Amino acid sequence: MNYSYSALSKTHNFENYWSNNNLDFGYLGISKNGSTNFKSHFNLNVEYPLNDVKHKTIYACIRNPEERLISSILETTLRAHNNEEQLPSRNIPVDNKIYESILNFNIKDPKIFFIQFLDSIEKFGFYDAHFEPQFHFLFNKNGSERFNFKIFLLYQMSEKIDLLSRDYNLKTQSKKIYHSRKKRKVKFNLFKQQSKINNLEDIDFKSLSNFHILEKEHPLNIGLALNFDSKFLIIDKDVLENKLINYYKNKLLPLKGSEFINQFLVTRYSQDLYLYNSLKHLDNNNMALLKEIM
Repeated sequence: MNYSYSALSKTHNFENYWSNNNLDFGYLGISKNGSTNFKSHFNLNVEYPLNDVKHKTIYACIRNPEERLISSILETTLRAHNNEEQLPSRNIPVDNKIYESILNFNIKDPKIFFIQFLDSIEKFGFYDAHFEPQFHFLFNKNGSERFNFKIFLLYQMSEKIDLLSRDYNLKTQSKKIYHSRKKRKVKFNLFKQQSKINNLEDIDFKSLSNFHILEKEHPLNIGLALNFDSKFLIIDKDVLENKLINYYKNKLLPLKGSEFINQFLVTRYSQDLYLYNSLKHLDNNNMALLKEIM
């Protein structure tokens, strides 16, 4: 299998891994693979360079490529913004032409939305780490391994966290399972305010702690029936997340297994499919070194 590639997205630092000063292991964060959850359990708050590794073992998690792709669509659409315009809560800067493409997504029709999203990847490449192939995180551009990571599967993350806690005699920071729109239930206050404004300068963002900003032209406005006609909407994150969960469960997940998705996966994510299936079918409790599955 050839693991070489030509370019990386600009929304992730691929050269570092995470640990802290008290641990004997590290962790490689792969976007949309439960990294925030794993890091919070073990309080991984220090970045280390992969070209000067300080730990004998570095763990990494890989995910079903189809599920990861489906999950990434709403994440990128929500958080992307025009490179030239900074918006609080929106942390994926993209070039103007890419953002123009995103603004034209037809979210009311999930299949058209999905196809438009895949077309944007075909046209602009992997412009966000949330759908960047997982093997890009594991391998250098020339196809060599960044490190011989010890890898497990995302759906076993809770089990592996418990296992590592016992093996390293650690107390974890929380008991939550990895974030998943497929499983997560959001509690929120139906009466939280939404602010419709025309000038962002009128808002003291330091006084806000849990919000998203959408502009009128954003495809989520019509796609999620927010239907605001002011220039901007400031919406509580939990309120918006509830709408995204419903859309994800009821509109996007039913597309799983579609022929157009399968064809795209084979064309663009063949290495990820190979690594995932190799690990899934190993008879070793689904944890293996990268060299054993590549």
